[in-house]
Amino acid sequence: MREKADCFFPDDYTVVDIETTGRSPEWDRILDVAALRVRDNKVTETFHSLVKYAEDNDVPKDIQTLTGITEKMIETEGAFNTEIFPALNKFIGEDLILGYNINFDINFFI
Repeated sequence: MREKADCFFPDDYTVVDIETTGRSPEWDRILDVAALRVRDNKVTETFHSLVKYAEDNDVPKDIQTLTGITEKMIETEGAFNTEIFPALNKFIGEDLILGYNINFDINFFI
């Protein structure tokens, strides 16, 4: 019989996920950002936006196929990166950040 593991999982945290134009934080851009605020193991608030840039909003065809995000969507529904990233930072605050392959995502914000 297996013993029950002593694992700690926090009750409060923020889950973050992004979609990008590629794999390189140096050369690629964030297209889409989403976050879920969790309190007492329940989602209490959400954050989501397509991300628009002043200089370039091109979405490579392979990324369009993978994500469903198009340049037109970004142009019409997106908010500028200069607004989104400070708002996301405020949304996250001092929370523990969780996510799938979060190291990849975080490197785009550094």
